[in-house]
Amino acid sequence: MFPVNPRCTATDPPPPAGVTLRRLLVVDDAHDVPLLLRALLRRLGRTDLECIVAEDGTVGLATVLANPPHLVLCDVYMPRMDGPTLCARLRAAGYTGPVVLMTSTPHSVPPCLADAIVDKGRLLDDELGPMLDRWLPALAAG
Repeated sequence: MFPVNPRCTATDPPPPAGVTLRRLLVVDDAHDVPLLLRALLRRLGRTDLECIVAEDGTVGLATVLANPPHLVLCDVYMPRMDGPTLCARLRAAGYTGPVVLMTSTPHSVPPCLADAIVDKGRLLDDELGPMLDRWLPALAAG
């Protein structure tokens, strides 16, 4: 297990002056996914994102309730609480931000309250930027 809620961007430079950080919560029990996402965020130049990690749905739920992120990116299959259950509990708790579930078998996920279900392999290959642009449009100035 990795530490609860480490920042994906812990070694990255701070964002440029005037850039508002938005919180991206990555909920995944695989150690490599947050590391890959961090590298992809840097490659995409996304210095506007603070990437927080939760190791499973239970930790993810507590994290969202304590400090709601702008976007939740969550694995479907995890121990203790899976992605669809986390999504249902977030909605029941009043979280209205986007929740995107990721899995290697998106066609096998039963209907749930997620905003989108994406193929994890494709997301990590080339779809992260467009997905972020869709769910985290530019913040209005002011």
